[in-house]
Formats: sequence, C-alpha cells, structure tokens
Amino acid sequence: MKQLILILLLTIAFKSSAQNIPYEKLDAISAGISQLQLKVNGLTFNDGKEDYILSFPENNFQLLYSTGKAQRVVYKKKGNTEYLYLTENIDLAKVDVFYHIRYPGAIGVLRMAFPNGIQTHTYINGEYTETKSENYLNFYYEQKGDSGKILLEQLNSMLYSLGLGKKMYIKRETIDDIVDQYVEAFGGTDKIRSIRTIKTVGTTTTQGINIPTTAWAINNKGMRMEMLIQGKINTTVMTTNGGWTLFPAQRQKRPLDADQKTAKEGAEELDLTGDLFEYKEKGNKAILKGKETVNGIENYKISLTRKSGTIVTFFIDANTFLPSQRIIDKNIAGKTVEMVETFGNYKKNSDGYLYASTFHYSPMNIDFTYSKYEVNVPVEETLFDKP
Repeated sequence: MKQLILILLLTIAFKSSAQNIPYEKLDAISAGISQLQLKVNGLTFNDGKEDYILSFPENNFQLLYSTGKAQRVVYKKKGNTEYLYLTENIDLAKVDVFYHIRYPGAIGVLRMAFPNGIQTHTYINGEYTETKSENYLNFYYEQKGDSGKILLEQLNSMLYSLGLGKKMYIKRETIDDIVDQYVEAFGGTDKIRSIRTIKTVGTTTTQGINIPTTAWAINNKGMRMEMLIQGKINTTVMTTNGGWTLFPAQRQKRPLDADQKTAKEGAEELDLTGDLFEYKEKGNKAILKGKETVNGIENYKISLTRKSGTIVTFFIDANTFLPSQRIIDKNIAGKTVEMVETFGNYKKNSDGYLYASTFHYSPMNIDFTYSKYEVNVPVEETLFDKP
C-alpha cells in the first residue's frame, strides 16, 4: 500500500512539472538536441580567446522524467587538460530568450538566457573544482549547413511542448557579423582581394584653394601623390622602405626623406584592401564597441589594433555598412595629432569597385574629392624611385 501511494505521489509531482508529457516524448526531445551537439564532437571551438576540442556523451542533454527539469554535459579539452561542465536542475520555465553567439571556426553557439542564473559544476581531469552560477546555457552546433536553424527549432519545440511558449530569438551582433556585412557592401571577398593597384584623380581643397591631385598606389608596396601648385608638381612618396617629398612650393630643391615615425605611419597605409578586410589574417585585432551617432546617423564603433600596435577607430554606418569615419593618431609637423577622416558620397566605377568620393580631414580642415577612380590599371614601381 505504501509503495502504491509513493508511485501515485511521484506521478502527480511529475505531471505538475512536466505538463503531462509522456516519457517517450521527453526522451525523443532530449535525443534530438543531443544528436545535433554530437555532430561537433572532435571539432575545435574558439570562445574568442582560446581553442578547445569539444566532445559530448551520447545523452549530453536530457529532460528528466522524475523532475521535469533538465541537465546538460559538455567536455572541453585543451592540451592534456580536460574540463567537464555539468549543469543540473535546469528550470526551463525560467528561460528568457535565445540568441546567437558567433565565434570564429566551425562551431556556432545558441545561447539560452536565464535571468536568475543556473548552476554549472566544473571538473578538471576528473576532479571537482567549482560550481558557478551562470545566466546562460550554451548549445553547440556545426556552423556549416542548417544545424543552427534546426537546433533553434528543436529548442523552441521543446519549450512549446512543455507549455512554456515560443521564446524570442535575438541575433546578437558581433564584430565578425559587422565586418562580414562591411565586406559584402564593398562587393565581397573576391572583389576586395582582387585589388592590386589604384589610380585616382581629384582635387584637394585647403584654405579655399583647389589643388589638382593625382595619386598612384600598388598594394602593400608604395604610393605616389602629385599636387599641382602654381604650375609645379609637388610630390609625396611612401613605400614599405621609407618615404620622401619634393615640394617646390616649399622651396625644396632636392627630395627630403621622411622621418622614421612618418615613414612607419605611411607604410601602414599601403594596404589597399583596408584594415578591416581579413583583419585576423593580417594580425590585427578588432573589438565592437557598440553604437554611436555620427552626423545624425547610427554607426557601429570598432576599435582595431594593427599588428604594429597602432589603434584605429572605425565608424560603420549601421544601415549601409560602409565606413563613415576613421580616427587615427598621425605625426604632423613633428607632433602627434588625432586625425579624423570623414568619408562620403560613395560611388561605383565602371568596373564595379565601390569607393568614397569625398573626404574631410580634421583638425587640418582639408577636403579631397575624387573625379576619377581606377582599379588594377598599370602602375610602375619606378614611380616610387627617388630622383
């Protein structure tokens, strides 16, 4: 008799918490989510800081028949160290939203947010280490293919089956999301990567004077700019090996070598594909700093640190994903000046290359406007030779 009463009490308790779902359905839900995570077994996961090899037991996510709550298990291995993370007593009724976390590499993450926190136990090489209260639970999937979409559907289906309704899915913006759309705005990876040379013709305006200006550049090799002032050509050249100027307008009769700091800054500007394009491969680091308004338009703010250590701040239009502004310290007349470069009036040339046709530089109060922009035209390296 006592056994019968106990069974009845357990049944009532479960029906209250698990919304009358048969054991078989709970098991099927658990198995479906577990199987998706098993697909990333042995793949490298980068959490934005370090690489780990992920692995999962067969039943890595399980809805428990006895309590109606869930548990999740994941292993992360780095070198000879194995970490086991066990999250227990997950009350799915407290789930807030799902959102996507985009990490580099083959593995994506759907994060289940818990405003009140959940308990995760950590074991290192089999030894219990600590228990942490966390406000989220990660579910892992292979980024290739439709696994992320299927996982989201299964998670929402699970909550719906439990009578908890569908949770809102929020796509979190990451630095790589913004850079990917920036690349697409400029025509895609292949288009940008194809840039070998650029020749421009335009006008530099300073103190009310318009100066005809022509420039030639070879990607990661050199740049030459000529300004026609009072009928004479004034030349600036920068290469990866140094730079020089010859300005008759300033009574220069012989080329003047750039100082070391100016030459270094000039060499860093010779990447015609831009700092943000394939920034990781170039050894740059970028951080998304949120949003700010620039000239009345919402922009993403990105802080990029070049391999050299130079810090460049970009403002990317949140609607077009094209740069609005760039801020960088420059050596001007022997002094370090924060230069603000504002871009505008984007156009496409006849070959489909997108470019900003107007620039404003402050605090120097200099404007530049392109009238012609050519890509991959012949440019001889002898243009950079010092006379």
